[in-house]
Amino acid sequence: MNDEPGNSDLLSNLMEIAKGGSNRSRQSDLDRWARELGLQLNGSWENQYFQLLSVQLAIEKAASHPNQHLPDPIAPPETEELPTATFELAPLVHEALSYHDWTYLEEVLRILRSQQKMIHPSLLPAILDQCKTKTELHYLLTQTLGKRSHWLSRLKDEWSWWVELTFDTIEKVSADNRLNWALFHYRMEETELANEVVRLTLNDRKLFLSHAAKFRNRNNESIARSFVDARSPFERSLALQILLQSSSPERVTTMEALQQFCRETIQHKKKGLIWNISDQNEFQAFPVSLQDLNYGEEKLQHPLQNIIQLFSPEEVFEHLKLKDDEIICHLMIDARLQNLYQIIVNCAANLYSPSTWGEKILAQWIHKYPEGNTTEVLLTKLLAEISYDTTQKIMIDLLNTNDSYFIEKLTLIISGIKHYIRKDLSIKIVEKIFHLLTLRLTRTDSENLLIAIPHLQYQLDPGVNNSVLSQWVEIDFRHQKLGEALWEFRNMIRLRSELLSVLVP
Repeated sequence: MNDEPGNSDLLSNLMEIAKGGSNRSRQSDLDRWARELGLQLNGSWENQYFQLLSVQLAIEKAASHPNQHLPDPIAPPETEELPTATFELAPLVHEALSYHDWTYLEEVLRILRSQQKMIHPSLLPAILDQCKTKTELHYLLTQTLGKRSHWLSRLKDEWSWWVELTFDTIEKVSADNRLNWALFHYRMEETELANEVVRLTLNDRKLFLSHAAKFRNRNNESIARSFVDARSPFERSLALQILLQSSSPERVTTMEALQQFCRETIQHKKKGLIWNISDQNEFQAFPVSLQDLNYGEEKLQHPLQNIIQLFSPEEVFEHLKLKDDEIICHLMIDARLQNLYQIIVNCAANLYSPSTWGEKILAQWIHKYPEGNTTEVLLTKLLAEISYDTTQKIMIDLLNTNDSYFIEKLTLIISGIKHYIRKDLSIKIVEKIFHLLTLRLTRTDSENLLIAIPHLQYQLDPGVNNSVLSQWVEIDFRHQKLGEALWEFRNMIRLRSELLSVLVP
């Protein structure tokens, strides 16, 4: 009876080895399979493995595409320019991929990039299998997968999306991969991208323009110009937003009209700030189509609100002779100004106008919460755009407060920020949370921690692992869900700590 694997079984066996990493105890298997195929393997274990894998993939590809030209299947990939991470990384990443934990994978890639290392080659099949739609990771992948990944992606149709991202034009890219290609080249700030974007399908163009409206790029104005007269009102709206956020003539003339409008409607009286905005306010003089700009947005009290949010608070309040903190205080306390306060929060998140308003708003919010408008306004856009330094300052302000709203405020902030929290502040947050867990938790605090913990497990410095272990307390049975979330938090901090020990000398 012949127990030797057939072609499909051999490929399955090779893939299983890839999932488990470089298992040198299987050297005898590699030698046996190579003899069956009449191959002479040479080089390192990894190189021998990839020689065998490339041959098997080429055989399968030739069977399904007999007339297609195939590269020499024996030729090994080009020599990598950077060193490869150790094999110990493989099981950590495979575990993350099995749970689709993309945040963890992003952290792996960022650390590898900072260490100037390539990902371990045994991880390439799994990453090529699962990361086609993860456009937010593609830029990091190009810096960490190495030349082996492009060599390998040419040998299996399901992996060809990866090498397609390197094509100079969109013409030869598969239809289902064109949006990925456009977003990747946009992230790389490739020039003359506008002509390629117009070739996308309508839905892909909408998704691309939505992305471009949120991120600064030197190509934004040229891309937007291609869509200002589009048949789709949604495309016209996004193109106009992009133009108003760039250094375009439209922005200059619109800002002049906006500042005149603000002088007429936002005034400082003895009773505080007055916002005299109504449907009767004159706005015909604006050099943009407010109807287009308002398309697809939630209906606002006044169509100019969408324009105001595209400029900075300094530009909106340029005519007032008040300090920033005074204006912020008025906006937070006066219920009549709630809508204006929300607009200014969104203004402060504007990446196109460097401003200190974001830090000032958050500092006062921490101090005044839950007074006035502080519980009604969404900080989502602002928290997503604050800098690393501002994140640390906000955490210091929060830790220095001494009221019963710590967990509530921490939850609102941590749910929106994207930066890591430095180690000393991370340790203080862990200590404070576990101290509060020794007290009698309210239902509100328990519910808030259920929201905060999944964010904290990725944003705290993994160096808090020892603090988590030393401060650990068991949760009352009445808070079973919170107890489960805390165990997940503990495990993730441990995994991230192990990751650092593997990657950072």
